Amino acid sequence: MNAEKQIIKMVALVYRECDIIDVPIDCQAVIETLGYDLIPYSRLARSKRQACRKISEDAFTAGGTIYYNDTEAFYTRIRFSLMHELGHLLLGHTVDDPFREQEADTFASWMLVPRVDMELCRVMDAAEVAGRYDISLSAARCVINDYDRWRCHSRYGLFRAEEVIAEQLSIETKKARKKACEARRMIRSNVYKMDPEHSPWRQHKAIIKLEAFRPKSKTINGQLRELAQRRKHLRALSQMYGLDFDELMLEQARVDHYYKEVI
Repeated sequence: MNAEKQIIKMVALVYRECDIIDVPIDCQAVIETLGYDLIPYSRLARSKRQACRKISEDAFTAGGTIYYNDTEAFYTRIRFSLMHELGHLLLGHTVDDPFREQEADTFASWMLVPRVDMELCRVMDAAEVAGRYDISLSAARCVINDYDRWRCHSRYGLFRAEEVIAEQLSIETKKARKKACEARRMIRSNVYKMDPEHSPWRQHKAIIKLEAFRPKSKTINGQLRELAQRRKHLRALSQMYGLDFDELMLEQARVDHYYKEVI
């Protein structure tokens, strides 16, 4: 049980680090967010692809890179394989043995189907579990059997890692995230363009990243037209964010100079 607790603790850290608030999880996004490289077999040359298949028909890790068979017929199997390999990386496995394979399976199972979420949603039917968490029916039946075992020890209360996962997937967290997203959309909406005095951009100075101006036209007249369009764009930015137009023009000149001198 102590080993399982450590695995669940790692799952909770991933849920918080990747800011997961809903299921089914995006396995590829999780791996990329954690900074690991993800390479499908189909992107490799034929000889390398054959070598990878000899190592594993599903997936394997090499260094900080996960190689996986993206031509696998069952998408749910790909999802489990990706989380299984991520488990090897995060749990620090350096050799293959049945015990470490079991740990990676437990990690993948909890990543895809947190038992605390099953408890919150009261999902018990295999078909419902498979549909909600995007796993196969056979995997869903195994999860349900393990869920019954988990409930036996959870009667005495959840430990902190399980509470963290429950908080991440709670309705309150989703409502708060939705409210924050709506607030950000309002900041960028046309309402504040029409009423700049009440714009939140007045309270916080906008940070705008300008790109170097590189005329595409070969003629002088064409380049002048592009320059006029660029000035029009900068003036629109200054009005939108309440910035000084001359300062924007000066910053654009700095960016252009840097591009010519350095790049």
